[in-house]
Amino acid sequence: MRWQRAAAATLWLALACAGAAPTPTVVHTAEVDLSGLTAPTVDGARMEALKRSPLWQVTRERDGSLAARLRTASGLDGAHRFVNEWLAAGTPDGWSLEGDGRWRGPDVVDLSITVHDTQPEGDVVTLGGIAELPIQANYATELDGNAASVLVVSLGGGLWLSVREQGAAPARQATRDAVAVALRAIEEAAPLDTPGALARELHADFFAAVGAPPATLRFKGLQERDALGVVLVADADHRYDGVQVRVFEPDICGGECTRDFRQAQKAELLGSPPAGDWVLALVPDNAVFLSGEHDQKHGVFTGSASFDAEIRWTDADGARLHSYQGPFWGWQR
Repeated sequence: MRWQRAAAATLWLALACAGAAPTPTVVHTAEVDLSGLTAPTVDGARMEALKRSPLWQVTRERDGSLAARLRTASGLDGAHRFVNEWLAAGTPDGWSLEGDGRWRGPDVVDLSITVHDTQPEGDVVTLGGIAELPIQANYATELDGNAASVLVVSLGGGLWLSVREQGAAPARQATRDAVAVALRAIEEAAPLDTPGALARELHADFFAAVGAPPATLRFKGLQERDALGVVLVADADHRYDGVQVRVFEPDICGGECTRDFRQAQKAELLGSPPAGDWVLALVPDNAVFLSGEHDQKHGVFTGSASFDAEIRWTDADGARLHSYQGPFWGWQR
Protein backbone atom coordinates (compact mmCIF):
# COMPACT_ATOMS: atom_id res chain seq x y z
CA MET A 1 0.00 0.00 0.00
CA ARG A 2 2.88 2.36 0.68
CA TRP A 3 4.16 2.21 -2.87
CA GLN A 4 0.61 2.84 -4.10
CA ARG A 5 0.33 5.98 -1.97
CA ALA A 6 3.76 7.13 -3.13
CA ALA A 7 2.94 6.47 -6.77
CA ALA A 8 -0.35 8.32 -6.48
CA ALA A 9 1.32 11.29 -4.84
CA THR A 10 3.99 11.38 -7.55
CA LEU A 11 1.38 11.24 -10.30
CA TRP A 12 -0.72 13.94 -8.63
CA LEU A 13 2.32 16.21 -8.31
CA ALA A 14 3.32 15.70 -11.93
CA LEU A 15 -0.17 16.49 -13.20
CA ALA A 16 -0.59 19.42 -10.82
CA CYS A 17 2.63 20.94 -12.08
CA ALA A 18 1.30 20.50 -15.59
CA GLY A 19 -1.87 22.33 -14.61
CA ALA A 20 -4.14 19.26 -14.44
CA ALA A 21 -5.53 19.02 -10.90
CA PRO A 22 -7.20 15.70 -10.04
CA THR A 23 -11.00 15.56 -10.13
CA PRO A 24 -12.40 13.01 -7.66
CA THR A 25 -14.92 10.63 -9.17
CA VAL A 26 -17.35 8.41 -7.27
CA VAL A 27 -16.43 4.86 -8.27
CA HIS A 28 -18.58 3.01 -5.76
CA THR A 29 -21.18 3.67 -3.06
CA ALA A 30 -21.04 1.52 0.05
CA GLU A 31 -23.97 0.87 2.35
CA VAL A 32 -22.55 1.10 5.86
CA ASP A 33 -24.68 -0.40 8.60
CA LEU A 34 -24.60 1.99 11.55
CA SER A 35 -27.55 0.39 13.34
CA GLY A 36 -27.01 -0.15 17.04
CA LEU A 37 -24.65 2.84 17.28
CA THR A 38 -25.60 5.96 19.19
CA ALA A 39 -23.59 9.12 19.80
CA PRO A 40 -22.61 9.96 23.37
CA THR A 41 -23.93 13.17 24.88
CA VAL A 42 -21.17 15.73 24.34
CA ASP A 43 -20.55 19.44 24.46
CA GLY A 44 -17.55 21.68 23.96
CA ALA A 45 -16.00 20.42 27.20
CA ARG A 46 -15.53 16.99 25.64
CA MET A 47 -12.78 18.31 23.39
CA GLU A 48 -10.99 19.47 26.53
CA ALA A 49 -11.38 15.95 27.91
CA LEU A 50 -9.90 14.47 24.72
CA LYS A 51 -6.89 16.78 25.13
CA ARG A 52 -6.18 15.20 28.51
CA SER A 53 -6.75 11.61 27.39
CA PRO A 54 -3.58 9.81 26.23
CA LEU A 55 -5.70 7.89 23.73
CA TRP A 56 -6.15 11.06 21.66
CA GLN A 57 -3.73 13.44 19.93
CA VAL A 58 -5.18 16.96 19.75
CA THR A 59 -3.55 19.58 17.53
CA ARG A 60 -4.55 22.89 15.99
CA GLU A 61 -5.07 22.86 12.24
CA ARG A 62 -3.80 25.61 9.97
CA ASP A 63 -7.27 27.16 9.82
CA GLY A 64 -7.31 27.45 13.62
CA SER A 65 -9.75 24.58 14.23
CA LEU A 66 -9.04 21.69 16.59
CA ALA A 67 -8.56 18.08 15.48
CA ALA A 68 -8.42 15.15 17.91
CA ARG A 69 -6.98 12.00 16.32
CA LEU A 70 -7.51 8.65 17.97
CA ARG A 71 -4.30 6.73 18.56
CA THR A 72 -5.21 3.31 17.15
CA ALA A 73 -3.59 0.50 15.24
CA SER A 74 -5.71 -1.36 12.68
CA GLY A 75 -5.32 -4.56 10.70
CA LEU A 76 -6.75 -6.06 7.54
CA ASP A 77 -8.88 -8.33 9.75
CA GLY A 78 -10.84 -5.23 10.77
CA ALA A 79 -9.51 -5.36 14.33
CA HIS A 80 -8.83 -1.97 15.88
CA ARG A 81 -6.85 -1.70 19.06
CA PHE A 82 -6.08 1.25 21.27
CA VAL A 83 -2.37 1.91 21.20
CA ASN A 84 -1.91 0.98 24.87
CA GLU A 85 -3.32 -2.50 24.18
CA TRP A 86 -1.14 -2.76 21.09
CA LEU A 87 2.06 -1.66 22.81
CA ALA A 88 1.44 -3.97 25.76
CA ALA A 89 1.35 -6.90 23.34
CA GLY A 90 4.63 -5.79 21.74
CA THR A 91 5.01 -3.51 18.75
CA PRO A 92 4.98 -5.65 15.57
CA ASP A 93 7.88 -5.31 13.16
CA GLY A 94 7.31 -2.94 10.29
CA TRP A 95 4.83 -0.67 12.07
CA SER A 96 5.46 3.06 12.26
CA LEU A 97 3.86 6.26 13.50
CA GLU A 98 3.74 8.36 10.36
CA GLY A 99 3.72 12.08 9.73
CA ASP A 100 -0.05 12.48 9.91
CA GLY A 101 -0.17 10.84 13.33
CA ARG A 102 -1.52 7.51 12.08
CA TRP A 103 -0.02 4.14 12.93
CA ARG A 104 0.56 1.98 9.88
CA GLY A 105 1.99 -1.45 9.19
CA PRO A 106 2.99 -3.24 6.01
CA ASP A 107 -0.52 -4.63 5.37
CA VAL A 108 -3.20 -2.58 7.10
CA VAL A 109 -6.40 -0.76 6.40
CA ASP A 110 -5.51 2.92 5.97
CA LEU A 111 -7.76 4.67 8.48
CA SER A 112 -7.88 8.07 10.14
CA ILE A 113 -10.30 8.68 13.03
CA THR A 114 -10.77 12.35 13.99
CA VAL A 115 -13.03 14.51 16.15
CA HIS A 116 -13.39 18.10 14.87
CA ASP A 117 -14.75 21.29 16.41
CA THR A 118 -15.78 22.56 12.95
CA GLN A 119 -17.72 20.54 10.41
CA PRO A 120 -15.32 18.72 8.07
CA GLU A 121 -15.87 18.11 4.39
CA GLY A 122 -18.15 15.18 3.57
CA ASP A 123 -21.82 14.27 3.81
CA VAL A 124 -23.04 14.08 7.40
CA VAL A 125 -24.77 10.75 8.14
CA THR A 126 -27.05 9.66 10.96
CA LEU A 127 -26.21 6.87 13.38
CA GLY A 128 -28.71 4.06 13.88
CA GLY A 129 -29.42 3.17 10.26
CA ILE A 130 -27.88 2.45 6.87
CA ALA A 131 -25.62 5.19 5.52
CA GLU A 132 -24.71 5.55 1.86
CA LEU A 133 -20.99 6.26 1.67
CA PRO A 134 -19.50 7.41 -1.66
CA ILE A 135 -15.99 6.13 -2.41
CA GLN A 136 -13.94 8.40 -4.67
CA ALA A 137 -10.85 8.03 -6.79
CA ASN A 138 -8.79 10.65 -8.59
CA TYR A 139 -7.49 8.73 -11.60
CA ALA A 140 -9.53 5.54 -11.71
CA THR A 141 -12.98 4.42 -12.75
CA GLU A 142 -13.17 1.50 -10.32
CA LEU A 143 -12.10 0.65 -6.80
CA ASP A 144 -8.36 0.42 -6.22
CA GLY A 145 -5.92 0.86 -3.36
CA ASN A 146 -6.06 4.66 -3.63
CA ALA A 147 -9.87 4.99 -3.49
CA ALA A 148 -10.92 6.98 -0.43
CA SER A 149 -14.10 7.61 1.53
CA VAL A 150 -14.92 9.97 4.40
CA LEU A 151 -17.83 9.29 6.73
CA VAL A 152 -18.89 12.23 8.91
CA VAL A 153 -21.13 11.96 11.98
CA SER A 154 -22.51 14.91 13.94
CA LEU A 155 -21.93 14.30 17.65
CA GLY A 156 -23.83 17.41 18.72
CA GLY A 157 -22.45 20.06 21.01
CA GLY A 158 -20.39 21.54 18.15
CA LEU A 159 -18.35 18.38 17.53
CA TRP A 160 -18.14 16.05 14.52
CA LEU A 161 -16.52 12.65 14.01
CA SER A 162 -14.90 11.72 10.69
CA VAL A 163 -13.53 8.37 9.56
CA ARG A 164 -11.40 8.34 6.44
CA GLU A 165 -10.63 4.98 4.84
CA GLN A 166 -8.38 4.42 1.85
CA GLY A 167 -8.38 1.13 -0.04
CA ALA A 168 -10.34 -1.13 -2.35
CA ALA A 169 -12.72 -2.70 0.21
CA PRO A 170 -16.23 -2.21 -1.26
CA ALA A 171 -18.24 -2.74 1.94
CA ARG A 172 -16.23 -0.32 4.11
CA GLN A 173 -16.66 -2.59 7.13
CA ALA A 174 -13.48 -1.15 8.62
CA THR A 175 -15.13 2.28 8.60
CA ARG A 176 -18.10 0.93 10.54
CA ASP A 177 -15.80 -0.78 13.05
CA ALA A 178 -13.78 2.42 13.43
CA VAL A 179 -16.92 4.43 14.22
CA ALA A 180 -17.73 2.00 17.04
CA VAL A 181 -14.18 2.22 18.41
CA ALA A 182 -14.22 6.04 18.24
CA LEU A 183 -17.58 6.35 20.01
CA ARG A 184 -16.31 4.11 22.79
CA ALA A 185 -13.14 6.18 23.17
CA ILE A 186 -15.12 9.45 23.24
CA GLU A 187 -17.36 8.04 25.95
CA GLU A 188 -14.40 6.72 27.95
CA ALA A 189 -12.92 10.23 28.06
CA ALA A 190 -16.11 11.65 29.62
CA PRO A 191 -14.91 11.50 33.27
CA LEU A 192 -12.14 13.93 32.39
CA ASP A 193 -14.86 16.56 31.96
CA THR A 194 -15.15 16.51 35.76
CA PRO A 195 -12.91 18.88 37.74
CA GLY A 196 -10.25 16.99 39.65
CA ALA A 197 -10.50 13.81 37.56
CA LEU A 198 -7.10 12.27 36.86
CA ALA A 199 -6.07 10.75 33.52
CA ARG A 200 -3.45 8.62 35.28
CA GLU A 201 -6.28 6.86 37.13
CA LEU A 202 -8.78 6.70 34.26
CA HIS A 203 -6.14 5.37 31.84
CA ALA A 204 -3.99 3.39 34.25
CA ASP A 205 -3.73 0.56 31.71
CA PHE A 206 -2.30 2.91 29.10
CA PHE A 207 0.37 4.28 31.39
CA ALA A 208 1.19 0.77 32.59
CA ALA A 209 1.99 -0.06 28.97
CA VAL A 210 4.01 3.03 28.06
CA GLY A 211 5.65 3.72 31.42
CA ALA A 212 5.43 6.03 34.42
CA PRO A 213 6.91 9.55 34.41
CA PRO A 214 9.40 10.53 33.18
CA ALA A 215 9.07 7.77 30.56
CA THR A 216 10.44 8.60 27.12
CA LEU A 217 9.26 6.95 23.90
CA ARG A 218 10.85 6.60 20.49
CA PHE A 219 9.30 4.89 17.46
CA LYS A 220 10.33 4.50 13.87
CA GLY A 221 8.31 6.93 11.81
CA LEU A 222 7.72 8.12 8.26
CA GLN A 223 10.85 7.70 6.09
CA GLU A 224 12.78 6.57 9.20
CA ARG A 225 12.15 9.89 10.96
CA ASP A 226 11.66 9.57 14.69
CA ALA A 227 8.36 9.76 16.52
CA LEU A 228 9.17 10.98 20.03
CA GLY A 229 7.08 10.84 23.17
CA VAL A 230 7.25 11.64 26.87
CA VAL A 231 5.11 10.98 29.94
CA LEU A 232 5.31 13.76 32.54
CA VAL A 233 3.79 14.80 35.86
CA ALA A 234 1.84 18.03 35.39
CA ASP A 235 2.48 20.97 37.71
CA ALA A 236 0.97 24.41 38.23
CA ASP A 237 4.00 26.26 36.83
CA HIS A 238 3.53 25.30 33.16
CA ARG A 239 0.88 25.59 30.46
CA TYR A 240 0.36 22.33 28.58
CA ASP A 241 -1.88 23.46 25.71
CA GLY A 242 0.94 23.47 23.16
CA VAL A 243 3.71 21.01 24.11
CA GLN A 244 6.55 20.75 21.59
CA VAL A 245 9.64 18.61 21.15
CA ARG A 246 12.93 20.06 19.90
CA VAL A 247 16.25 18.41 19.03
CA PHE A 248 19.59 20.16 19.74
CA GLU A 249 23.15 19.20 18.78
CA PRO A 250 25.84 21.92 18.81
CA ASP A 251 28.43 20.32 16.53
CA ILE A 252 26.33 18.68 13.83
CA CYS A 253 23.48 21.18 13.73
CA GLY A 254 25.07 24.23 15.28
CA GLY A 255 22.27 24.42 17.82
CA GLU A 256 18.68 23.39 17.14
CA CYS A 257 18.34 20.65 14.54
CA THR A 258 14.57 20.82 14.18
CA ARG A 259 12.72 23.73 12.59
CA ASP A 260 10.84 26.05 14.89
CA PHE A 261 7.77 26.56 12.68
CA ARG A 262 7.42 22.84 11.89
CA GLN A 263 7.53 21.81 15.55
CA ALA A 264 5.03 24.57 16.41
CA GLN A 265 2.62 23.17 13.81
CA LYS A 266 2.76 19.77 15.51
CA ALA A 267 2.41 21.04 19.09
CA GLU A 268 0.17 18.81 21.19
CA LEU A 269 -2.69 20.42 23.09
CA LEU A 270 -2.90 18.69 26.47
CA GLY A 271 -5.47 20.96 28.07
CA SER A 272 -5.20 22.10 31.68
CA PRO A 273 -4.35 19.01 33.73
CA PRO A 274 -4.49 19.33 37.52
CA ALA A 275 -1.16 19.31 39.32
CA GLY A 276 0.01 15.77 39.92
CA ASP A 277 -1.79 14.24 36.95
CA TRP A 278 0.13 12.47 34.19
CA VAL A 279 0.24 13.73 30.60
CA LEU A 280 1.48 12.14 27.38
CA ALA A 281 2.88 13.99 24.37
CA LEU A 282 3.70 11.88 21.31
CA VAL A 283 4.88 13.86 18.28
CA PRO A 284 5.50 12.12 14.92
CA ASP A 285 7.67 13.02 11.94
CA ASN A 286 10.57 14.81 13.62
CA ALA A 287 13.26 15.67 11.07
CA VAL A 288 16.69 17.24 11.28
CA PHE A 289 17.50 19.84 8.63
CA LEU A 290 21.17 20.36 7.77
CA SER A 291 22.70 23.17 5.79
CA GLY A 292 24.54 22.85 2.52
CA GLU A 293 27.69 23.91 4.36
CA HIS A 294 27.38 20.84 6.58
CA ASP A 295 27.04 18.58 3.55
CA GLN A 296 30.16 20.06 2.01
CA LYS A 297 32.09 19.41 5.21
CA HIS A 298 30.73 16.02 6.26
CA GLY A 299 29.05 14.61 3.17
CA VAL A 300 25.34 14.12 2.51
CA PHE A 301 23.75 12.04 5.25
CA THR A 302 21.65 9.12 4.04
CA GLY A 303 19.52 8.54 7.13
CA SER A 304 21.09 5.15 7.81
CA ALA A 305 22.47 5.95 11.28
CA SER A 306 21.58 7.89 14.40
CA PHE A 307 23.41 10.39 16.58
CA ASP A 308 23.09 11.49 20.21
CA ALA A 309 21.33 14.79 20.76
CA GLU A 310 19.45 16.71 23.40
CA ILE A 311 15.74 15.90 23.17
CA ARG A 312 13.98 18.87 24.78
CA TRP A 313 10.27 19.11 25.59
CA THR A 314 8.81 22.60 26.06
CA ASP A 315 5.48 23.94 27.28
CA ALA A 316 3.09 26.36 25.56
CA ASP A 317 5.34 29.28 26.55
CA GLY A 318 8.57 27.66 25.36
CA ALA A 319 9.76 26.83 28.90
CA ARG A 320 11.60 23.55 29.38
CA LEU A 321 9.48 20.67 30.69
CA HIS A 322 11.98 17.83 30.35
CA SER A 323 15.18 17.07 28.44
CA TYR A 324 17.57 14.17 28.05
CA GLN A 325 20.43 12.99 25.87
CA GLY A 326 19.34 10.25 23.54
CA PRO A 327 19.70 8.74 20.07
CA PHE A 328 17.97 10.43 17.16
CA TRP A 329 17.78 9.73 13.47
CA GLY A 330 15.77 10.77 10.50
CA TRP A 331 17.90 13.44 8.92
CA GLN A 332 16.46 15.31 6.00
CA ARG A 333 17.79 18.28 4.05
